[in-house]
Amino acid sequence: MTHADGELVVTQEAIDTIAGAYEQAAVELRELAFRFKQNYGRTPWGTLPSILQLQKLYEELAIGETDSAVIRFQEFADEADALAAWVRESGAAILDADHHTAAAIAQSGPER
Repeated sequence: MTHADGELVVTQEAIDTIAGAYEQAAVELRELAFRFKQNYGRTPWGTLPSILQLQKLYEELAIGETDSAVIRFQEFADEADALAAWVRESGAAILDADHHTAAAIAQSGPER
């Protein structure tokens, strides 16, 4: 967050808002991966060999165990969780540093 003068201000509310957005994104990506896997499951499209071959290729792209859309959704969700953790940890460190700085200034007292 910034003040009107453009100075950066870190608050717990700002940290929670940013981290919460990443956490919500992770939840939504995992739900999307689950729904995608359910919607594009292994229901046969037909019986012709060419159709079955096409379906197999599509399944691998959509819901396969490697490099599929579902795997990518899950990877993006993991990254969103990692970003949320980083925001919380970094924010806590900044708030802690601000607290120690304020305490040191208060303890030094006014200069005369």
